[in-house]
Amino acid sequence: MPSWRARLGKAQSGCGSYPGQPWTSATAGSQFCKLATPDAANGPPARATHSTNTITFDVKALYTYDAFSPLVLFTLERFGFCGTGEAADFVQDGRIAPGGALPVNTNGGLLSEAHIAGWNHIREMTRQLRGAAGPRQIENADVLQWAAVWGDSFILTKE
Repeated sequence: MPSWRARLGKAQSGCGSYPGQPWTSATAGSQFCKLATPDAANGPPARATHSTNTITFDVKALYTYDAFSPLVLFTLERFGFCGTGEAADFVQDGRIAPGGALPVNTNGGLLSEAHIAGWNHIREMTRQLRGAAGPRQIENADVLQWAAVWGDSFILTKE
């Protein structure tokens, strides 16, 4: 099963912001951009590699604002989990289900749990990191990403 590499670094033009509208992430109030790529080598999970203004993580699950179903697809594409126009194929065959290659919104998301601005995602991510998510528990859940189609993103880890 592939892991997903997330790279966080200072945003470049058009990455995490739109012309005339700076979108800031929840991480220290700065703008960030993330690129994810499958890592066939399955590098050590939850290890951050630091380089010039960049931190790399192995993401085990994604949580996203899903008040409308297509937003999940748009977020997967925006953050590089799949290419532009490839999200509908990417989510097939349980790939984003619990136990899939990239579980998404293991709590059922906003459409299932409640729409309270994503706070339920934070609660679910905390449960996952603590190993207290019951039947929804992701194996080795140590690096989890929250991201929105607008470019906001943060990563929670056990460390």
